[in-house]
Amino acid sequence: MEVGTQDLTIRDVVQVARAEASPQNSGSVLTMGRSTYEALDRTRALLVAQWLHNDSPPAYGVTTGLGALQSRRANPADSAESQLQIISDHCVGIGAALSADVVRAAMLLRAHSLATNHSGVRPCVVERLVDLLNAHITPVVPEQGSVGASGDLAPQAYIAAAMIGHPESRVMYQGAVLPADEALSRAGLAASFHFEAKETLSLINGSTVSAALAAITLDEAALAMRHADVALAVTLEAVRGHLGAFDERIHNSRPHRGQIASAANVRMITEGTSLCTPEARRFSLGGKATSSCRVQDAYSLRCAPQVHGPVREAIEYATGIINVELNSATDNPLVFLTDDTPNSGVDVLSGGNFHGQYLAQAMDLLSMALTDAASISERRVARLLDPMTSYGLPTNLTVGSAPRAGLSIAHSTASAVVAECRTLCGSASADSIPTKNNQEDHISNSMWCARKASMILRNLRCVLAIEMLAGAQAHICLRELMSGRKSGRGTEAALNAIERFLEPRASASSLLHGDIAKMVVGLMSDRIVRSVEERTASVVL
Repeated sequence: MEVGTQDLTIRDVVQVARAEASPQNSGSVLTMGRSTYEALDRTRALLVAQWLHNDSPPAYGVTTGLGALQSRRANPADSAESQLQIISDHCVGIGAALSADVVRAAMLLRAHSLATNHSGVRPCVVERLVDLLNAHITPVVPEQGSVGASGDLAPQAYIAAAMIGHPESRVMYQGAVLPADEALSRAGLAASFHFEAKETLSLINGSTVSAALAAITLDEAALAMRHADVALAVTLEAVRGHLGAFDERIHNSRPHRGQIASAANVRMITEGTSLCTPEARRFSLGGKATSSCRVQDAYSLRCAPQVHGPVREAIEYATGIINVELNSATDNPLVFLTDDTPNSGVDVLSGGNFHGQYLAQAMDLLSMALTDAASISERRVARLLDPMTSYGLPTNLTVGSAPRAGLSIAHSTASAVVAECRTLCGSASADSIPTKNNQEDHISNSMWCARKASMILRNLRCVLAIEMLAGAQAHICLRELMSGRKSGRGTEAALNAIERFLEPRASASSLLHGDIAKMVVGLMSDRIVRSVEERTASVVL
């Protein structure tokens, strides 16, 4: 991939973020084209000639200090020292380290943004980021400390510190945490690097880490909602639910894209089932038939497309926002050439493209939507465990005469993480606390919004894993109680895939924790979805 020459997509970002290092260090995934190099070089030369001298007009961060010191003139001759000071002042993060894929994604996005040629940095700055990415040198970046106002200043300062080989900077390299300069030397790169005027500001400006985390979260959230429809189908068959609620005519009469897609998934997955018939619904407590007629199901089943649908569309909306962010110039000030001539003028314009409000609001919406998906999944788990709402399945889906808790405590875990989601999904994008001597008098909290969405997504996967375990156990019970009934083609494929993730237990006392953990890992891949698609020759939307 060439930075700066094509628009990035979320998939591009994820692929670079998760690219594996090769033993021969030949895993280069990024380059910078000659045309990008020449454009950056030309703009930098013009910027230096027209602005980086004592007689030039004031330009924020170029010939002045930062923040409240914007009125203080900076001497271009002191640029090397001032650039180092900026890094030192902004490395103030706290908390656990961000995951390596998020940091790599942020490095890619910063390189791509600088390569759009509106920051006025030297080409070697972009090349340095590319070199670190290709060498798999990943800065250790604390996750807390950004308010998403002038961007993610603190976390991005740690990336800048690693780029210059700061002796106090730490990086991940070849499975170990090392001083940055040592890792650079081991990788065959220069152990030190120096920034010139404006370059450090260009590296730390912009809500780049927020965007990186948002991109990775959205990629995973889209997969999670495909799994949510699979889990729904498994549960629906287990309680012998009404497929009429998923009739295409119902959903076309209220034509929201997400709702239509979710209902279509359920129809496709359950096609061919004999578990969702009026005869199957007469099965009741003790395996005896009942004459009562169940004409419709509870909302967690019947209204699932109307709940899953808005979640899908929230993901679509947030994806649109992030796709714009991935390909934007978010530095401040921005540099623009006035024409295409060799002696073009250079305008240096202060603005607010670094502000993370777009990101923050999109991630707040995603947090609320994913919480709803977790909440309705937990309700379906509860129905499976209660014989009154599962219509005759064993209490807690236990098999045999020994008194056991079955999956009841697993349901408690699902309830616990849904409670966490409900607390986490409260808005942070509307909670502004002014900083920087009131210069930053409205902040976005985009980093916290992205972190919350990522945490809620992890919780959603846990709840879906428990629903799939409960659904699989329910189908095992059904085979004993209702012999001769068969699942839909897609449901059967999903159940087989689930069973492949769960190795046989060594004994009855084996920890259920292990099964839940395996299912969570399974939901982080697309193997279950692919199994359904291969069996049905259709796509899980």
